[in-house]
Amino acid sequence: MIIAISGTTGSGKDTLAKELADRLGLRLVKGSLKEYAKREGEDVLEFVERENIIEYDKTLDQKLKKEASKGDCVIASRLSAAMIAPNADLRIWLDAPEEERARRIEKRDGIRNGLEYVRLRDKESRERFIKTYGIDYADLKYYDMYLNTAKWRPRQLADIVIKALEGMKK
Repeated sequence: MIIAISGTTGSGKDTLAKELADRLGLRLVKGSLKEYAKREGEDVLEFVERENIIEYDKTLDQKLKKEASKGDCVIASRLSAAMIAPNADLRIWLDAPEEERARRIEKRDGIRNGLEYVRLRDKESRERFIKTYGIDYADLKYYDMYLNTAKWRPRQLADIVIKALEGMKK
């Protein structure tokens, strides 16, 4: 089984992916620019201004595709459903109101102006992937399920996804 999770900045992609992987006994496959930038000691928005960002994206996406091809995993990536694992058993889009996502980012990452940050990250990521791959990962045609993560806690979201998996046609 493969579950692909994508969504907006601060929507809870990694959180839900980890919760599902733990509860379903699946591997967690994730890799993000945010994590890499943090390891490099940079803010992600500064990091994307580098000339080699497209090559980094392509390298990361190939690694994620390879891991996803092994099956039995939950993938958390903006391109998880649109490109990494387009034939996943369940493809989930996560979102929440900008204000809620900004609050989360401010709390989690210590960002001062979370709303501006969320808007810039969403815009930059979307434009970059359209330019690089011709894919608008925010197009809901790629997803089987849409969840507003402001409505439920991560455990409750996982309950909803697990219930949906149980009810899927085989």
